[in-house]
Amino acid sequence: MKENIALISCIVLILILVLALFLDSKKTNDLNEVNREVELKVSNYRLEKKKYQDELAEVKSQYREEILGKSRLMLLFYEMERSFFDEVYSIMSEHNAVGTFCISKNNIPGINSDITFEEFNTLLANGWQSAIYWDGTDDINLWYIEITRLMSEIGIEIPSTLFIHESNNNYANNLAFEELGFKNIVVKKDDFNLNQEISLSSLHQINAVGWFTTTAAGTLQTLTNKSDEATFVVGLTNQDEKFEESQFNSMIAKIDIALSSNKVMLTTFDEAEEYRLELKDKKDAEESTYLDKIQELERKIQRIDLLIENEYNN
Repeated sequence: MKENIALISCIVLILILVLALFLDSKKTNDLNEVNREVELKVSNYRLEKKKYQDELAEVKSQYREEILGKSRLMLLFYEMERSFFDEVYSIMSEHNAVGTFCISKNNIPGINSDITFEEFNTLLANGWQSAIYWDGTDDINLWYIEITRLMSEIGIEIPSTLFIHESNNNYANNLAFEELGFKNIVVKKDDFNLNQEISLSSLHQINAVGWFTTTAAGTLQTLTNKSDEATFVVGLTNQDEKFEESQFNSMIAKIDIALSSNKVMLTTFDEAEEYRLELKDKKDAEESTYLDKIQELERKIQRIDLLIENEYNN
């Protein structure tokens, strides 16, 4: 009798263990099934999120290209001697590049410059532009009268772009330049930054830096990532501007790389102004459409992130 009871007890215990193992296995299978369902849902959510992320990247790229536009880089040459036409212009021509030749009271082509009037006209005929430099030593109005007289003698018009150094950039001067009809003011900055400051008048201000600096090299990379404007100054006196053929060739090669990104354009100040006006018209007409689409896609991505989080938390 006792042996039967022991046998029955063993059988019951075995059955209980088998049942427990079965239930545990079923629970594990059920859990695995739930996990598979969760991962399948999450996988689908991630695919949907990737689609929206790709679409968002495309819309942002279109926004940069169509509304913010390409960055504008200008090369400004001043205090140029004979070497300018023999070396600088030759290098620029090889790269199909244009720049801006800066005239000053002491450097007027055909009058008191190593650059002849014919060479100056060659520049203009090949897409270059002229600007004018004020060094701050003369009264603005007297300087303007004198340089206008000198330039009119050989038929050169006063450019719309003015170049000055930061020490001469103040409200009174800018108002005087504005009244004289200038449109753009290029300011050589000691502490250069790309962020455009509020102009001291209605003149459009463009910050400038000497081309022969690490700042200029870094600026090229920044211009490919952020739509902006900058001017590199090439001269003969200051060390950060001084022309040196091999180094200048190297800089032009770096500029070519930036141009190949299709996010930077090497241009003149007049062309940059026309481009800015085109961008302004596009911005007024189309910016809200792009921003609405960007916000819509960002909301969709955020919603999917919440759905994925909820799947894992449930």
